[in-house]
Amino acid sequence: VKVITILAIVTGSLYLAVNISYELITNGTSEWQSVLSTAVVNTIGIIVANVPEGLPATVTVCLTITARRMAARNVFVKKLECVEALGS
Repeated sequence: VKVITILAIVTGSLYLAVNISYELITNGTSEWQSVLSTAVVNTIGIIVANVPEGLPATVTVCLTITARRMAARNVFVKKLECVEALGS
């Protein structure tokens, strides 16, 4: 269990460093808050997803983030099947 935990944290930390570096190099520093928040959420998802019991929590977090982004952009869903596909 300790080995898996250490591996998950190392993998997540490497992903965080590479993701932030790449995004700041390609997009510049004007959107650093968005880059940081997205990178941290993805890193937490990677760490949690390395443990099979964490899969439901990871899916829930991803769906919540997607729903908030859609709500912030005032997305109007015309077909309910599209939203149901996000949850399955």
